[in-house]
Amino acid sequence: MELGKLEKIELREVWRHEALDFTRWLARKENIALLSKEIGIDIEVIETEMSVGRYNVDIYARDTESNKKIVIENQLENTNHDHLGKMLVYAAGLDADIAIWIVKDVNEEHKQAVEWLNDNSFEKINIFLVKVELWQIDNSPIAPKFQVICEPNNWAKVLKQQSKENVSDLELKQMEYWQGFVDYAKSKDKTYISQRPSIYNWYVIRIGSSDYKIKLVHSVNSDMIRCQLEIFNDEIYKKLEQYRTEIDDKINGLEWEYLEDRKVNRISCNNSSKDNASSYVWLLDMVDRFKEVFLDYLNK
Repeated sequence: MELGKLEKIELREVWRHEALDFTRWLARKENIALLSKEIGIDIEVIETEMSVGRYNVDIYARDTESNKKIVIENQLENTNHDHLGKMLVYAAGLDADIAIWIVKDVNEEHKQAVEWLNDNSFEKINIFLVKVELWQIDNSPIAPKFQVICEPNNWAKVLKQQSKENVSDLELKQMEYWQGFVDYAKSKDKTYISQRPSIYNWYVIRIGSSDYKIKLVHSVNSDMIRCQLEIFNDEIYKKLEQYRTEIDDKINGLEWEYLEDRKVNRISCNNSSKDNASSYVWLLDMVDRFKEVFLDYLNK
């Protein structure tokens, strides 16, 4: 078997200018989705080169699930004090909840600084340090690769918050539940499970487009569990409706909801389970079935 040669491409060969080339590229929906998948946050770009005092933040965005504010600082070079400082200035100036620093490579002292900030701050600010690379196999198209170097320790932050009475027992139970689900999915080698556990009653799984995603729902106070496909594009929902009979034959018990006055439409399946272990089995099985069935029709 003949194998291709994997070659690393210099970032500046593709993106000569951070603001004009890389930031504009990253802000496109299909590209920010690559970053979203890597860090486990559904990012929606609001504005690029947004003014913050005397400076401009590269990308101002939000987490579509929690509506938290996000600032993204791009640096097509190794980390330095200047960009670290600017990222913190942008986060403070915009009262951001999440800061993402994208770099070519990481100096150890800056890695330690980000880790220290994550370990010693509360839930309000979460910092991701992300490395970006470009790779090519023979003459194939050049492909970007994001790698998380540092990320928040959400469990530690939630426990700190609880000690300050900012997190309820209910929220802590939700995080425990989703942590158990993530652990179960990883034990089954489900690499598409990338979202970090949160204190909310839902868990999001991205399946290749910002126009739709799978959301799992669990209620701590009842036996209810749900798997749903959320669709943010009316045309895509109507396309799936054309195959409704076929889809219903493949997944029993689906509920179709076209919500004309809202931004999202849903196709969902409900169940009940009295213990976490059996609910994890059902939810993961439904995710696999949703991915297999719906992606087949979405890609037609």
